[in-house]
Amino acid sequence: SLYDLFIPVHDRTPEDCVKLICENAANDAVQSTPEALERCQDFVIEAKAERLLKEDGHDVDVRCERGHVVLTMKKFVFWVSHYKGALMGLMTQIPDIKGDVEVLEGADFYADGRYSPGAFELPLKVLLVDDEREFVEALSRRLEARKLEPAHAYDGMEALAKLREEEQDVILLDLRMPGIDGMEVLRRIKKDHPDTEVIILTGHGSEKDEALARELGAFAYFQKPVDFDALARTMKEAQRKVRESREARATESRERTDTDRSSKG
Repeated sequence: SLYDLFIPVHDRTPEDCVKLICENAANDAVQSTPEALERCQDFVIEAKAERLLKEDGHDVDVRCERGHVVLTMKKFVFWVSHYKGALMGLMTQIPDIKGDVEVLEGADFYADGRYSPGAFELPLKVLLVDDEREFVEALSRRLEARKLEPAHAYDGMEALAKLREEEQDVILLDLRMPGIDGMEVLRRIKKDHPDTEVIILTGHGSEKDEALARELGAFAYFQKPVDFDALARTMKEAQRKVRESREARATESRERTDTDRSSKG
């Protein structure tokens, strides 16, 4: 064991104190070994990785051993491959990492398959709007597993055209797309289809973007990678609002018709 070095100075000169310190510092017990230096470097990598992940909003366990980094996911994310890619991408910002980076599923992580098709009631009609085809296809498969066949659009103009062809309940909309961007698409949707609810799903948004989207009428705003549990709850809430709005409009229309008939009679 190592202990602090106590030096009585009342009977020693400064030179004697320095000599005693140097002699103890040269002791084999306090010398650095290759193993100790390697473990110290692992600690540095762990600290840098944890800080980087926390700053980016990720709750992930980090372990580094001999330069090999293991990240352990602790919660559910609906698109696992995308989330793993995002985590590994962050690790490339740490030049100290010389070994491999591995992403594992922790004890609290659970797979998408644990949701039953009836776990929540989804909107009858959903339109996915995103220029990342892989993302659209991945999310579509998860919705199809819940007995829903979403429509797809890969840019803003295509989305508006599909909406003119068929009314939608909920639209999942990206912001950064070729042609007209998501903000302009959102503006036009809420102007021409006020009862349709729009949920923003973006990987490149900012607080300013979120504020503007909500001002334009977005029902909710999510940053990718999104927690599917939260998205599911939000879609259910959006569906409820859509149905309430349409029922209110239908009731108002019937009352207006009845009033017109009464006045004519």
